[in-house]
Amino acid sequence: MPSPTAAGRRARAQDGYAALSNRLTLKHGVPPTLVQRTDGSKPTPEERQTLSDLHRDWLTPCRKAQIDGSVAILPALQRTMLRYAEREDAVYAALVQGRLTWGEANTQSAAIRVETTNAMYEVAGQAAQDLRRQHAHEMERRAAAMVALGNAMVEFADQRIEAERQRQQSQPRQTICQNAGGFLSCTTY
Repeated sequence: MPSPTAAGRRARAQDGYAALSNRLTLKHGVPPTLVQRTDGSKPTPEERQTLSDLHRDWLTPCRKAQIDGSVAILPALQRTMLRYAEREDAVYAALVQGRLTWGEANTQSAAIRVETTNAMYEVAGQAAQDLRRQHAHEMERRAAAMVALGNAMVEFADQRIEAERQRQQSQPRQTICQNAGGFLSCTTY
């Protein structure tokens, strides 16, 4: 599947894209100009056909690649991205059907893109917050596991010490005494 960047470059290379780019903001990061927002004319039949072809053959597949890439990175974006696609398609359909002027289409598309960007930031922010919460929970679990391991090691060491003490107490003791020049010296083993 081509990357959105590669798809966008190929779409911009099409004659239809060049023909419509002065009338309609086709790049997502570029807001419509004042002239584009205030254009009260509607597309001619030829422009409508060019727009329909461009939308079907280039813009929709590029957008699909963009959506697929976004959802692959952050699955929670799926609803936001599908809503964006539906709304953008409705603007293109209304433009192709002659129900919108170029200015109305540009204004609506720009608003959809801003709302989608804001919604994406909100979803990404929520995902980041969820990850921070999960990380904090995991760190708490690890800290509790380390405390439990430390306590188990202390208990094991205490048991080993007690076992050694009992072993030493249970062994028979032997005392050896020696007479050294009138003094008795004894050692217990």
